[in-house]
Amino acid sequence: MADLISLIFNISWILLSAITSVFSFILAKKFWKTKQRICFLLIAVSMLLDLIANFFWAGNFIVYGSEDLIPYPTFMDILWFTYYTLLGFGVLTYWVSIYREIYENIPVFWIMMIIALSVASCFFAPVFFGPSADMITQIADSLYIGLPLFSSLNCIPLLLFFKEGRLSKPWLYMGIALTINLAAEIVWIIESVNDFGSISSNILYALGYIFMITSYWKLNKLNI
Repeated sequence: MADLISLIFNISWILLSAITSVFSFILAKKFWKTKQRICFLLIAVSMLLDLIANFFWAGNFIVYGSEDLIPYPTFMDILWFTYYTLLGFGVLTYWVSIYREIYENIPVFWIMMIIALSVASCFFAPVFFGPSADMITQIADSLYIGLPLFSSLNCIPLLLFFKEGRLSKPWLYMGIALTINLAAEIVWIIESVNDFGSISSNILYALGYIFMITSYWKLNKLNI
């Protein structure tokens, strides 16, 4: 029964990530002639990588018959690490460009703080995962903490500096989506280590996709 539920969720990830990917490329095209084109291009590429990773994950699930038997780390994890990195830098380039237009300088302090917190968080991986058997697994565990945190932290300046205006609500949804993604990764880690199953993390992943799709939908409705 648990494996059937996991299969349903895996199919849902493909559908949700496909919708998210399509919306992200529509936004990249919409904003291509603006100063924020690099931001939306990075986000679009990241969403495509997430979709490809979900296809690989679903395929591996069908082959191995259980999430517990899927090898880790693999090519899929590299795709997800790249996804979080590009997504984080996409949001970073967006809020930095807007910040420079308003304050006419680069927010070096905020950039350094976000990077420092993300790097520091990697050292907490053993707290969630437990001791790793080898160095490669330890690095992968650390990246699953640091990179989702990096992407979610980049939404904080958006919410702090740009509380009003037509862009505030779409990026609020994006911030919620990325924060839920971070929570989902942590919950998934705890579930995996303790053999709790993955229903809770799967629900969080689904909520993350829904908020992200909502963010893209609202951004796409803006007149630029």
